[in-house]
Amino acid sequence: MSGEEEDLVREAARLTNVEDLRALVGVSLGYLKGDDRGDFTGAVEATRHAYAQLDDAARFDEAVAEFVGRARSQVLELEALADDVSAYLSRLDADPERLAQIHARRAAIKDVLRGRAADIEGLLAWADEARCRVEELSSPGSDPETVERELVAAQERVLECGRRVTQARVRLAAQLAEGVNEELHALSMPDATLHIDCEPTKPTSHGCETVVFRLQPHLHARPAHLDREPPEANCHASCSHWN
Repeated sequence: MSGEEEDLVREAARLTNVEDLRALVGVSLGYLKGDDRGDFTGAVEATRHAYAQLDDAARFDEAVAEFVGRARSQVLELEALADDVSAYLSRLDADPERLAQIHARRAAIKDVLRGRAADIEGLLAWADEARCRVEELSSPGSDPETVERELVAAQERVLECGRRVTQARVRLAAQLAEGVNEELHALSMPDATLHIDCEPTKPTSHGCETVVFRLQPHLHARPAHLDREPPEANCHASCSHWN
């Protein structure tokens, strides 16, 4: 199947332009063999005459013998060329039925390629990949129950890793909050408190929680998200003093 599209394109071009081909090849054959009436000599006959004259001249000078050999080769080559062109011309016929088959075949190939590949070579590669995928899905390891068990096991591994990350984050968040609060108190903000919470979320590549920072300027103020909303006025003043 590989290369079929190129072959079909070439054959369609030949059948579509068969009349022009017949005219052009016929003229070239006339130049090679001459016309049937003998009005002019073709290249084959002219080369034969040249060969005969050189062969006769070689009797008087051995140096001409080289030309004789070359002329003889040209005669043989032109005779073979004329025979091949004549045979090609005899086979050159219009074939509307075959041309219709070619167009139908090319349309079918285009439909098969659509959405799968850009050419036949790509389609063959796609077919190999699809065959491997079918075999993979048909293997014992692709049984729905087996796949379900593997999925459950993978989910458990994700949750276990998430729990470990959460535990580490909670521990580090407490240490960070304690250190920051000590700094706040040292900066004459004894009532200011930084809260760092780990709010549970759906498992992602970043873990199973979102880390939220809240700053509470004093005991009676509402803790404000540092990354979501501005603190209250007294908190803003405290932050300015902290900065």
